[in-house]
Amino acid sequence: MLIVYEAQVSNLLPAPLESIKNQFQTAMKSLTDISTIHYTLCGIKELGIQPSENLCNDIKKNIDKANIESIYHASEAAKTLNNCQLPIDEFRPTVKTTLQADKTTLADLFYAVTSSRNLQIPMDEEQIEKRLTTLTKSDDSVLGQAYVLMIASQLNTAVSKYHSDSIHDLIQQADEVDGKSLQYEGGIGTTALIFSAMYQLADKAGAPLKIDEQHLSKFAYYFSTKRHVATVRSAYYLTKAYKLLSDPRHAVPVVVSRISPAWISPDSPSVLVSITNLMGYPIGEMSVVAESAKRKEDGVIVISKQKLVPKASDFSVYELPFYNTKIPRGLYTIHLTLNPVRNEAKLIGLNDHTIEVKVTSEAVIENAEVNLVDRDHSGQVKTNKLSYPTTLTDKMEIDYHQKVIVKFQIKDKQTNEYIRTQQCFLRFTNKQSQKEIVYLAEVGANSQYKAEVTDATLTFHEDAIGDIPHTRLYVPKPEIRHMFRLDEKRPPTVVSLIFSGLTLMPLLILFGLWFKLGFNLSAMPFNLNPLAFHLSHAAFFALMFFYWKYLNMFQTIRYLVLLSIPLFIFGHQVLSTLAAKR
Repeated sequence: MLIVYEAQVSNLLPAPLESIKNQFQTAMKSLTDISTIHYTLCGIKELGIQPSENLCNDIKKNIDKANIESIYHASEAAKTLNNCQLPIDEFRPTVKTTLQADKTTLADLFYAVTSSRNLQIPMDEEQIEKRLTTLTKSDDSVLGQAYVLMIASQLNTAVSKYHSDSIHDLIQQADEVDGKSLQYEGGIGTTALIFSAMYQLADKAGAPLKIDEQHLSKFAYYFSTKRHVATVRSAYYLTKAYKLLSDPRHAVPVVVSRISPAWISPDSPSVLVSITNLMGYPIGEMSVVAESAKRKEDGVIVISKQKLVPKASDFSVYELPFYNTKIPRGLYTIHLTLNPVRNEAKLIGLNDHTIEVKVTSEAVIENAEVNLVDRDHSGQVKTNKLSYPTTLTDKMEIDYHQKVIVKFQIKDKQTNEYIRTQQCFLRFTNKQSQKEIVYLAEVGANSQYKAEVTDATLTFHEDAIGDIPHTRLYVPKPEIRHMFRLDEKRPPTVVSLIFSGLTLMPLLILFGLWFKLGFNLSAMPFNLNPLAFHLSHAAFFALMFFYWKYLNMFQTIRYLVLLSIPLFIFGHQVLSTLAAKR
């Protein structure tokens, strides 16, 4: 008998590549729309599988040449094939119109720019840059900012470097969950898309991604916990995120996972630990040390500063001999630290890795006996000794006036100590019908268990016992889709103009009265202070105009602080002069 304790591990997990691969292969069987074709083919290729050239016909068959998004999906899907030529001349008018349209959205502009690159259609980058600047001010959503990054990454290097400064602000807008992970509104697909856009722009700008290790680790934790995704779009961008986090050109989070059984016993005496990147590939030779192994029950440390031994030639698996007759059974937390032997890549998350294991113990049953007594305890007790796992040699005859009492003790074979388990059950099985009945054993003195059977006949009423239908209780939960309220419709232009005119009416009346009655400037001192005060005042109103049209709140505050200094100084001087004259 093995005494087993449950454990739960919460380290980074390797990417579920097999599950994602199966999702793409399932989607390949029913390619009904161009977006599914795009994400499926690109996802399959990200996993290192070359799609079939026969799929080019499916791409051409599902294109809507008047829809820029459809053209974008088709051009991206065609790139995955070695020889899939699309009719460029049929798409050129739609691409050009989208690039030049005044009401183009950031998403449409991204589709058009990417399609132009894929189909080698010339475009005016200077005009696109101006259009991008204008659209950036009207759409400040996180998804809109991601489109800005992806568009800028396809323009010249100067534009890429200019927009790379916004990556830091975009990272700060991520939502933190339980202090462990970072994500954006929209779920895994949106988060992985934005994450990929950051890397895409940083690569074009020729600079490393400006993200600290803590934020990167929280993004990696969020991605690693997504074992299943609902759509092939999410699966594609999640695969891209996994590859980016495993690229040695960038910072690589280290994944430490236990690959041996969770329980430690004489048959499985060691802990095997896998050390890889998120894609499951080795990251080079490491010096792995078990800083401590602490029992959860009482905090006793049984291992300290013990080095793990490499078990694979590629240094992806390490072994920690753990089983020892002196280590008591229980649930243990092993704390690991890692140090790379060669600094070939920037690795993050080398410390504070934990592996939880269970030290199990073989148990034996001792002092087992079956007692036959009268229900009113009037007669003599008949005792039959048992030696586990042997059975009684003589048959016991029992009637309804009697009851059977089964007693036994459980001992730890390793320490020779009696064990008091949380629950212990005694099962009786009818050999003919194979029906079972289970009794709960109660703890008595000296940790001895006792179960009473009041009727040895054990009638099961077979006709009354039907087969109970089974229901799967563990199924994937439905994806949570957030619905946001649509933006309110803007009023007609005529209404806006009327209210603007009413707002300006007092100013027009003031100018009219000045023109009719004349100006009275006799009390105004003519020197530098009044002139500077009025210029500062005018600059303040000009700043409000620029805040309305071009600037954000933080930029406006900086300028406002600078303007307030001369405005205060010269205003104070003017008021002092007027007060002195009176």
